[in-house]
Amino acid sequence: MKGIVSKLKHLTHKTSDFLSKHSITLYSSLFLIVMFSCVWVDQKASYVKKLNQIQNEKYLLSLQLDEQHTFLMEQIEFTKKQSETIQKYENALQYAKNAIDQQNKLIADLVNYLKKINHWPPKDPRPIPEQPDRSWAIHKR
Repeated sequence: MKGIVSKLKHLTHKTSDFLSKHSITLYSSLFLIVMFSCVWVDQKASYVKKLNQIQNEKYLLSLQLDEQHTFLMEQIEFTKKQSETIQKYENALQYAKNAIDQQNKLIADLVNYLKKINHWPPKDPRPIPEQPDRSWAIHKR
C-alpha cells in the first residue's frame, strides 16, 4: 500500500513540475481549444439557421405549389364545362341547320311542283304586309 501512495506522490510532483514549466503552453492550448470550440459552435449555429431558412422557403414553395395546383384544377374544370357548353351549342346549331336544309328542300320541291303545273312564277304580285307603328323603335335626337 505504501508503494502505491509513494508512486502517487511521485506522479503528483512530476505532474505539478511539468505544469509549472509548461504553464504558458497549457494556457495557450486551453485558450485555442476554447476559441476553436466557439468557432465550431458558431459555424454549426449558422448552418442550422441556413437549414431552417431553406426549410421555411421549401414550405412556402409547397404552399404556393398547392395553390397553383388548385387553381389549375379549377381552370381545367372550367374548360371542361366550356367545352360541354360549346358541344351543346354545336349540336343545337347542327339541328337548326338540318331543319333549315329540310325547309329549303321542301321549298325547292314546292317551286318545282309549281313550275310543273305552270303556276311559277306567280301571276299575282306578292302582297306587302302592313307595317305596324314603329315610332317607339325610332331613336329621336
